[in-house]
Amino acid sequence: MTRPINKFSHPIRRAKTAIGDNQISYLYIDQNFDNPIIFLHGIPSSAELWREIMVLTSKDNFGVYAPDLAGYGKTRLPKDGDYSLAGSAELIAEWIKKKFGKAVWIVGHDIGGAVAQILAVTNPELVKRLTLCNSPMASSFPVLPVKIFKALAKLGLYTPIAKAGLVPNPYTISKMKAGFFDSDILSKEKIKQIFWSEKLYNEEGRRQFSRHLKALNNKKSCQVADSFSNLSIPVQLIWAKNDHYQPWQKVGTKLEKAIPNTTTFLIEQAGHYLPIEKPAEFANALVRWHDSI
Repeated sequence: MTRPINKFSHPIRRAKTAIGDNQISYLYIDQNFDNPIIFLHGIPSSAELWREIMVLTSKDNFGVYAPDLAGYGKTRLPKDGDYSLAGSAELIAEWIKKKFGKAVWIVGHDIGGAVAQILAVTNPELVKRLTLCNSPMASSFPVLPVKIFKALAKLGLYTPIAKAGLVPNPYTISKMKAGFFDSDILSKEKIKQIFWSEKLYNEEGRRQFSRHLKALNNKKSCQVADSFSNLSIPVQLIWAKNDHYQPWQKVGTKLEKAIPNTTTFLIEQAGHYLPIEKPAEFANALVRWHDSI
């Protein structure tokens, strides 16, 4: 059994950037290097997913940034904002233009990978290279647990259920554990920080996540999949071989065939939440690929 990781002691800072009426909150280790990496999380995590990997990659002369997507963490959109994945992609695009003013390396996990795919197709001038980790392709999401949460949100039930403390519950805990090869790797403290903090324990956070759930669909992901063959940037796939939600044989192989210029790294004994289950292997795969091109 792996010893649980309990502390958040790394030199990571948090900042906010205003984009119109939106406030993007992001974690960063900015050392003024010329090679920024933007890490995009999935559902139901947050930018906190990337802490360990940010520390590891920052040691290899990268400036590293992890924004909370629309509906997650400390990022805030107005009530009538666009909480969809396409909306997140456009918001991240505007943030990249404002903060960096150049193409960057995008790394996306889970639906963060779906956002990254949309961004690469709709704003190719902003993506220098692309890494996808256990990401959906087209209609391979939402998975069943997310569909249930989406249905609750559409019925107006997510926020009262979350406020009442009915999440997490035995069902959500079992589905969370299914995302790991070794579900004992994380402490309760870290699970709360990465997955639940804002969307359960903050009133506005609950509202933001509920709006995101209502807007979540695969329509734009299905549209951009038809354009993958036109991507001219280097693309890397980092995939956990024991993924219950986006299996390599069902999803990863399709991405590998659909996208040209791909380099694949398969990681053994890891589940869907690969970035927190095997951070050293993940960071090593990123750096090795970067140095090989």
